[in-house]
Amino acid sequence: YTPREIVFYMCRNSIINYLVNIFKDQLKKKEIVNFVYLCSSFAAAEIFDDDEKKTLGSLKKYSQSIDAVLANIKICDPAVGSGAFPVALMNEVVQLRFFLSKLNKKEYSAQSLKKHFIKNSIHGVDLEPSAVEIAKLRLWLSLVVDIDDYKKIDPLPNLDYKIMQGDSLIDEYYGISFENKKDDELFSSDNETQKIIEKLFTKQQEYYELAFPEVKKLKRMEVENELKKLFDITLKNQIGKKKLRQFQSKALDKNIEGIKKDLTSMSKIYAKRNFFFWKLFFSDVFSKKDGFDIIITNPPYVFTRDVDWTDDFKNFVFKKYLNFSESQKSGRAQSGKINLYTIFMIQSLYLLNNKGVACFIIPNGFLRSIIYPDVRKHFILKSQFLEIVDLKPKAFKGVTVSPIIFLFDKTNTSNDKKRNFEVIDANFAQDKRISRSKINRVNQLSYIKNVSNVFNITATEKELRILSKIKISKFFIENIKKEVIEGIVAHKNLIFDKKENKIFVPLIYGSNVFKNYIICSNDYLKLDRKKIHRLRPDHVWRSKKKIIIR
Repeated sequence: YTPREIVFYMCRNSIINYLVNIFKDQLKKKEIVNFVYLCSSFAAAEIFDDDEKKTLGSLKKYSQSIDAVLANIKICDPAVGSGAFPVALMNEVVQLRFFLSKLNKKEYSAQSLKKHFIKNSIHGVDLEPSAVEIAKLRLWLSLVVDIDDYKKIDPLPNLDYKIMQGDSLIDEYYGISFENKKDDELFSSDNETQKIIEKLFTKQQEYYELAFPEVKKLKRMEVENELKKLFDITLKNQIGKKKLRQFQSKALDKNIEGIKKDLTSMSKIYAKRNFFFWKLFFSDVFSKKDGFDIIITNPPYVFTRDVDWTDDFKNFVFKKYLNFSESQKSGRAQSGKINLYTIFMIQSLYLLNNKGVACFIIPNGFLRSIIYPDVRKHFILKSQFLEIVDLKPKAFKGVTVSPIIFLFDKTNTSNDKKRNFEVIDANFAQDKRISRSKINRVNQLSYIKNVSNVFNITATEKELRILSKIKISKFFIENIKKEVIEGIVAHKNLIFDKKENKIFVPLIYGSNVFKNYIICSNDYLKLDRKKIHRLRPDHVWRSKKKIIIR
């Protein structure tokens, strides 16, 4: 689970940067930051000093506009899990709107603001049905906690069309897609289609408030009927396409009626889907706002090589998300050495609207791993970096990997300008919070010049000058190395705190490797060759000259 303080930081800074994008011509970023932090002060003390009163004065003119933007915000966690991010975002937005209601002399209760946010703003998807149910439960509990009199409790909302089951990364089913507006005509100017979309959204909203099982069942059937109509329209539009005909001739050889029958069953709310039609199930977001305002998640960290996915899945992922250049077609991405979190990040660029903000917590290996040069280049050119927060090791209990927070949007992709962003040097394990005391501003376009487009976020100006000189040199490690080999993977039952015999050898963990030095652990590895995954040849360990990195 993502630590609470990190979740809070990610949510708050996502909202700040989204408001900056919306009000960039009216308010400075500093004013918006002051406003957001002022709300926390208000919640704690409800009194302000002179500087805070000055901030209030400058914001008064825009307070109703800010409230309207927050009331209409659309957020999504595409790997929703237990629902930590949607709930935290809700609490932050509710706090902001509650403060604005006082400023605008309106009366809102915390619960009414929460119910509005859940009904109008929250969206989440997860492959696991159990995760979907846990996220719903968490949202329900967040409402119940504000109730004073349980005898007067309102029926809890129906979240079936807010938090949904599906595979976030797959938006096709046997070649049928709702992704491309021009080809699929789902969001075309066709009046009949638009009427169905409006009707679908209306019925989903009506379903949200219903309490009685029989009434809910009837309304679900109405929603499913509208979904079927949209499935039929899309199938009809694509039935003659070469893409669909080719797919039919492959493995499962589904006929059109079979596909239609499958899609009809998939329209039912409790069906388990191995796809997710974003622009259909969340049609109001894309028809009205052209995408989400905030996408925020802790995505799964899973290498495609480590899971038994079908070739069809891997081919789809490569074709849709990783096909950046001809040079990559024979690279590591196609061979399965790509991590799912990068796919979720690339996908967010499709799901965001032009003023939207994405916030991810991911391993810092993304910054420099040789597996991701094209992915890094894609982000340098197709997104605007806002923040990279270096959290350092042990931010997650029991996890060696050092995570980073990566915050970006699509507001500035012109490559002829300086595109600066903030690098925050934090140490979460030590401080138990994210301190912004060490901030460096970097031009993201400078990374294009690096080997493999590495994001060297910790490099100072002096170090960058040294690096430039090194690049001029003709002496490279690759010209003198014998081989490059990754470390081993060993099960915990092979690791001991003392040496029992000759086959027990000293063990160095990734967390023991630092810049310029290594701290040896006190543990030993039982060198059982039959039980250790990817055990390396003896000469690797016995070599007197080694360069160790993590």
